[in-house]
Amino acid sequence: MEFFNLFNRLVIDKNTGQNVGYINDLLFDLETGKINSILVSKNKNLILFSKHNLMSSNIIQIPYESIKIIGQDVILVDIKN
Repeated sequence: MEFFNLFNRLVIDKNTGQNVGYINDLLFDLETGKINSILVSKNKNLILFSKHNLMSSNIIQIPYESIKIIGQDVILVDIKN
């Protein structure tokens, strides 16, 4: 699957049914090339060009292991408080 297919996909917490936001970016392990986490924002189409945007309280970093289902329209994640 390409990032283009995930960009702006809706992310839902499977435990609460809450809309977490939309995928805006991915963080990779540079040595292995594996995805470490997804970056999610309430704002659709947000583009992260700077560390300032990445540090924004509007951005949620979700570990890749928390992804439970990648569906055609939504991604279900298990967010533990």
